[in-house]
Amino acid sequence: MQAVGPNGLLAYLGLLSAAAAAYLAFRLRRNPPSANPFAERPATAPTIPDVSPSGRAPTGK
Repeated sequence: MQAVGPNGLLAYLGLLSAAAAAYLAFRLRRNPPSANPFAERPATAPTIPDVSPSGRAPTGK
């Protein structure tokens, strides 16, 4: 604050916002999201592992 004064915070936040926007624009241009929401998806579904909270194997019930 001593070096740039009270307006330094606003300039710093503006610089961070501009950098984040530039990175977002770069990522969207590099690998754009699929335009087709019904595109082919992986055949597997996420599953929940069979692990009990105690860390022991389940008993099979």
